[in-house]
Formats: sequence, structure tokens, C-alpha cells
Amino acid sequence: MSDEKQPLSSLPTLERDFADIIMHRSNTDKQGIQSNIIAQRATYKVNDGSLLYIVEYIDKHDKSKVDHFFYDWYRQDGTVRMKFHSETHGEDKRYQTSTEPYHIHKDTEDILSNIDRYPNYNLRDLRSVLEFIRWHLYICEAEDHLRTNDKKYKKKKK
Repeated sequence: MSDEKQPLSSLPTLERDFADIIMHRSNTDKQGIQSNIIAQRATYKVNDGSLLYIVEYIDKHDKSKVDHFFYDWYRQDGTVRMKFHSETHGEDKRYQTSTEPYHIHKDTEDILSNIDRYPNYNLRDLRSVLEFIRWHLYICEAEDHLRTNDKKYKKKKK
């Protein structure tokens, strides 16, 4: 995948394309800050009750491009599910992954820890993150369905 900067996300287009999982958009990020000349900010409420906080910092030289992003996915109970980030960590190798500046944080609140950073080879724009979330939700739904049916089957067998 190219390191070329991605265009700013078209939120209305994404809301149309992911209407099956996006239930609502708030025009602020997790801190309640609205979009401005520095960053595009929003929050999507997902159909499982989770929230995706979106911050795309606008490139200083090309206002149509994303300089770096923070896509933070939280569970309904307010705990971190995953974070997809692209901020650079400069020359400090302790905080870099093999896909620097792209990395993923697992479900933890730890900050600036290599322990919870993973390389991110593919989820480098909001569309791909939403695609990932969609399939994650569908797989979880299918597994829940299988578990429910398996319990019903075992009861009938007795």
C-alpha cells in the first residue's frame, strides 16, 4: 500500500455506504470538539452501541488530504475496542512499528506503550476501518447465532 496521503473522508458518502452499521453521527470527537480548519471531527454510533471517534488532521499543504488520523473504536461500556492511528513517532524507535506511522492499539487505555501497538498494513483510511468494523460485527452476530442454535440443539437431543 502506498504512503501517499489519503483524501479527507466524505462523511455523507460513508454514512450512505455503511447505513447498515452507522446509526447516527455527532459532529464532535470524544472530547466534544467540533471540526475546524485543523481537523475534521465526528463520532459514529454503530448499531451494536459502540462508538467510533474520528479525527482527521488536515494536511497544511493540501487541504483536501489527511495529514494523520485517529479512528478510536469504543465499546458501549466506554472501554477501548481498538484504535487505528497514523501519527508519526519521529526517530524514537521505542514507539514505532514496522508500518510507521500506521499502527493499531488493542483494547487498552495504556498510552505511548509499545506493548499495545501493532503494525497496520491495510486499515489506513476511514472507509477501510468501517469495512473492518462491519465484518467484525457480522462475524460476531453469526457466532452468536451459532451458539444459540447449538444450545437449542443440545436441549432437543436430551
